[in-house]
Amino acid sequence: MSSVIDIMPLDGEDLNPTDGAILDELHNGRCTPTFIADKHGYSSGNVRNRMTYLASHGHIEGIGGGLYKLVNDPRENVEPEPDINALQERINETQSELENIEAAFEHGDQETAQKALKRAREVLSGSSLEE
Repeated sequence: MSSVIDIMPLDGEDLNPTDGAILDELHNGRCTPTFIADKHGYSSGNVRNRMTYLASHGHIEGIGGGLYKLVNDPRENVEPEPDINALQERINETQSELENIEAAFEHGDQETAQKALKRAREVLSGSSLEE
């Protein structure tokens, strides 16, 4: 006997404004309930409850450390607006790491260059934004 309950996915009419904010943020990348609550002015408890609700319907998934990721958005044809600030931060971090790589190569410091290259790859993959 399976302990997994098969719950039907939601559609856009089943969602409230908190759900929309959660889904929009998760389109931008992994995040925590506290981050969403702080950014949107909701209570942490409300956001946690709604994230549990969305997870129970298979739309988001907890990945550990309090982080959630988007599995699928129940809203039809939703294209959330990009988070321009996060994209600019990513560009700035990448540019800084590229300058570090260049400087390390100019000084013949291969080890530092490799570390900077690794950090640049993390920034480009988005992993440094969730830390």
